[in-house]
Amino acid sequence: MNGKSESESLRILLGEFLQKEHIKKTLRFLSENKIYGCEKWFQIEFMRFLFENENVVSDEICKEEECDYDKRKEFDYVKQRIDLTFRIKNKQYYHAIELKHKHCFSISSIEEDLAKLDRAKPSQKEYFRKIFSVLLHPFVGDDKIKNKLRRREFADKFEFSIKIPTANLSCSVFSAEI
Repeated sequence: MNGKSESESLRILLGEFLQKEHIKKTLRFLSENKIYGCEKWFQIEFMRFLFENENVVSDEICKEEECDYDKRKEFDYVKQRIDLTFRIKNKQYYHAIELKHKHCFSISSIEEDLAKLDRAKPSQKEYFRKIFSVLLHPFVGDDKIKNKLRRREFADKFEFSIKIPTANLSCSVFSAEI
């Protein structure tokens, strides 16, 4: 994974994770039974996958990592937590991820995450260059996603989407730069 951009590294990791048989089986079960809001399950399973991945520094994987926020940006909290952070071997920066599992493709939940993450203090930049919002949702094609985002002047935040055909889901990724 050396030489890959943050989003490309994340695309590879998520792609491998979503191909795991037990993950596909669980996602299919959740989708068929219309069960949503399983961010904690997603967080723990993805964290477990990262611990087993040889490209990730296992002792630098954290859940609910504190992130300092700039008080001047009208935010209620001085500190917030990021769902999952980890570092790829031979990289100095961390991947920071907010996870969502929704019953539909929801721009507002992504906007909330990215707005929150956009308020991070500039000093956090040494750790996180980008912070990602990862949304599991019923399948929607990339063109529809881009059209919805374009209407909200949000298109530049879309990184990629991975289709999960066995569960009729998509995993869409958005980013905010600090």
